[in-house]
Amino acid sequence: MLVKEIIEGYNESVSFTNQIGTFTISPERVKYTLLRNKYYQIAKEVYDQYVSDWSHYQHCNAFRHLADRKLQKVLTEKMEEVKNDLISVGIFDVDTPSLMEYADQSGYFAEYQMAYDAFEQRVEQINGNLQYEKAKREYRKENRARWVGGTFSSRSNYIDDYMHQAELGMRNMAEGAGHTLVNAVGNAVSTSNANRQLNDLFRNQSVRDLLNNGVLNAVWNLHFVLMDFLLDKLNICTWDFPGTEEKEKAERMLGNINSTVLSDEERKEIMKEAFELNPYSEQLYKAMFDYYPEDVDNITELAEYFGCDIESEKEKKAYEFLMENIGTTEEEAKSAKENLLEYYSKIGITDYENLPSYQHINSVLDKFDLEYRTVDGVVFDTRDDADLAKAELSDIQEFMSTIQKPTKEDTLKYEEELKQKRTEFEERFQSKLKDKYLTVIDKYLIDFDKLFCTISLFKKGTRKEAGQAKAVNFLKKHDTSTKEKREEALQLLREYLPEIGITEAEATDAMEYLKKKEHEEYYGKESSISKITKGLGSLFKK
Repeated sequence: MLVKEIIEGYNESVSFTNQIGTFTISPERVKYTLLRNKYYQIAKEVYDQYVSDWSHYQHCNAFRHLADRKLQKVLTEKMEEVKNDLISVGIFDVDTPSLMEYADQSGYFAEYQMAYDAFEQRVEQINGNLQYEKAKREYRKENRARWVGGTFSSRSNYIDDYMHQAELGMRNMAEGAGHTLVNAVGNAVSTSNANRQLNDLFRNQSVRDLLNNGVLNAVWNLHFVLMDFLLDKLNICTWDFPGTEEKEKAERMLGNINSTVLSDEERKEIMKEAFELNPYSEQLYKAMFDYYPEDVDNITELAEYFGCDIESEKEKKAYEFLMENIGTTEEEAKSAKENLLEYYSKIGITDYENLPSYQHINSVLDKFDLEYRTVDGVVFDTRDDADLAKAELSDIQEFMSTIQKPTKEDTLKYEEELKQKRTEFEERFQSKLKDKYLTVIDKYLIDFDKLFCTISLFKKGTRKEAGQAKAVNFLKKHDTSTKEKREEALQLLREYLPEIGITEAEATDAMEYLKKKEHEEYYGKESSISKITKGLGSLFKK
């Protein structure tokens, strides 16, 4: 819709009625609202794209090289809409570059420029270049000095009010930007951490929010450029725009809306007067919704007409409603979700899947479900599977209490019995919980093999080699000092050999040990000196 259609086609009042009363909007305010909303949609489109583009920049320098130039191009493109609006009412001696220069020098881009300058200055501080693009900054400073220093004589009061408010906002924003940007990263103390600090600065959400909002307002302010030219060229001042005093008074009144001394009628009167002062206040519609949520459709219609969004307030109310009813059990949480869905419908929320309240109740229910499906540390796919596991759990634990960990003294008999128990366990139990304990049994089997094959602290061998060593160790634990004792030990060894997996013919080291003990019985033990002499003698054999 071109501005000519707005000026010529909307010359009647518009009324809205809700539980609070009837709200009538003058033709002048209708026109300004349509113009304001038109350029907000243009600004929101640019804002959304700017926010989306953050994900395309891989690092800080990529953003610096592309984002500002890209925005300048977009601003120029959107200024075409201002030019077309001016042409539609017969102002032909305009071009986009002159409109851009006027907007820049008038301070309409200042919020974005100051945020971006603060960002760039912080980058240069990190890089150690404190002289950061001095000429560029001085140029912008000079332009903004003209903007802050006064107003254009031909402007009407509503533009003066905006510029006064913007001036204060810019100063606060600049201080806030500096504070945010400084705190986004620490002081750069060496070249080695500069890249890390630049990355922290680039990814800091508060820094991004400053730039994002600066972009939104820079584009949205294009409608002020249009209003300036309509006034200067054609003396068109057909807009009813709330001034600073009106906005501040409305804000003060709404600040008292929750006072306990107010009657319902007095509260309604405050809302009506605040509406007359500043119908663009989201604070107003949030107050309406807080006190009259059952009339949400009419309140939402009124708020949306003035470009105000109370969806966040609806979600806030929905979250409060949920937390009051969520309870502590799964059944209470299920009931709370059903009630929440009904509440969404009641207050006009249709797209709720991504809302914090909906995600929270789903998270709570998921937690309950996970707890139900978790048995003995194992998470099952379904509740039926979990029920079966719960039914078998005590019997499984009783069965496992009969199984001991392997030790270095265990023989193949332990392994055989454990394998039998494994087969019995697998056949007896049906739930998937048995897999957890089958893993335990399988580990015991592996551990047994490692222990069985360990011959000494630093030596491992095959099962045959280990069996041979165990046979010798077995005899060493028995008295073999006499013939009778050796025969007894040999008999016991023959009974023991199947448990260590070798035959008597394979127990060669054990047989040699018995022969050695027999020799010692008749000839005595070989002296240590003799052993040493034999050892030395072997060194000189050819």
